[in-house]
Amino acid sequence: MARVFAHRTILDLVKIFDPSPVINGLSDFTHPCQGLADLFTIYEKKGQLSGLKLAYVGDGNNVANSLIYGCSTSWNGYWPCVPEGYEPDSRVVSEGREEARKRGKVVTNNQ
Repeated sequence: MARVFAHRTILDLVKIFDPSPVINGLSDFTHPCQGLADLFTIYEKKGQLSGLKLAYVGDGNNVANSLIYGCSTSWNGYWPCVPEGYEPDSRVVSEGREEARKRGKVVTNNQ
């Protein structure tokens, strides 16, 4: 597990340690451990993820990116509500929307 600043460092570690797995504990692009912890907490409290809708209020940071990826596979909807100029990475939003579409789910934004 690596907690780094630059996501490029995670990608470099993957190349160096291949075929061993590298866990991204935190990078400036994604924070998958936090995203999974958030989803697990909701699952603990609600008993399910399916059928729920999540609204994320904050800046479009690494946690928002991770939640887009996570929610695009398991939720009925995910709406990141972020201030103008602080949107999540547009590539992540596109990938999340496409994955959600394949599964009959929705990822949108506050526009």
